[in-house]
Amino acid sequence: MKLVQLKSLIALADCGSLRAAARSLDLSQPALTYHIAALEKEFGVLLVQRSGRGSQVTGYGKTLLAHARTVDREIRHARDELRQLTDEFSGEVSLAISIASAVGLLPEALSEFAKKHPSVHLRIVDGLYPGVFRLLREGSIDFALGPLPPAKLHSEFTFDPLVASTLVIACRRSHPRIKTFRTLADLASEEWVAAGEQGGPGTIVQQIFGDRGIAPPRIVVQAESIISFQSILESCNYLGLLPAVWFKHHPESPLSVVSIRESLPTLRLGIIRVASAQQTPAAKAFIAALRKSARHF
Repeated sequence: MKLVQLKSLIALADCGSLRAAARSLDLSQPALTYHIAALEKEFGVLLVQRSGRGSQVTGYGKTLLAHARTVDREIRHARDELRQLTDEFSGEVSLAISIASAVGLLPEALSEFAKKHPSVHLRIVDGLYPGVFRLLREGSIDFALGPLPPAKLHSEFTFDPLVASTLVIACRRSHPRIKTFRTLADLASEEWVAAGEQGGPGTIVQQIFGDRGIAPPRIVVQAESIISFQSILESCNYLGLLPAVWFKHHPESPLSVVSIRESLPTLRLGIIRVASAQQTPAAKAFIAALRKSARHF
């Protein structure tokens, strides 16, 4: 088994066709087909199912794909780490962030890190649990910066706490009923937008109401990006949860905090990473910058 064969399987899974996968690796299509066939011969199973609609990774293929991504990630990390130990930091640091992290922790950390390590390329994507777990397993990101999931983390991940922020309910200032809201019960019939995919932080909405014996409200929109979540809240008469610190950094926002009698949970923000994965010196340096930024959160 060779690395190029594993890379061929990864590219095929990501691109969905032999032609696109070959192009992404700068290989000929026959060469990529040969590498996949070599893997199938070695393991004695069908890894890729070809049809008129393209090429799909089989169940056997998905099992090998998970390991292939881990191997590829570790080799890339080893290459970056060796380069960073012998020369000025370079390579790439990839991370996923939540909305609270984006406004409260990221700007200061970015500024400091960029000054010290200008040769390192930073790749930042929107991401919340449970989606970040897949990205971490695949090696697509070095770590995630966001809220601690309410359920116990699987042992393959670790959570390093950085800061905490009280949650608040927000809506646009022009919401026609904003002055009538007094309690959670008043909000149960309203329509809500939740952050992240199904099973993500948006489930806290149901938990808040359920813990008080109130029927949870209807989640109308599940917004999986920071920009879409914010823009929907600003343009529609929906309610949503935000960390209180968001308003500290957006004093001129068209959004307003909904004042109710009940207290809301505290959101713990920190770094989620694969426990067994080695972080490159550049990734460690960026995490150190985030820890420093957390002191001014």
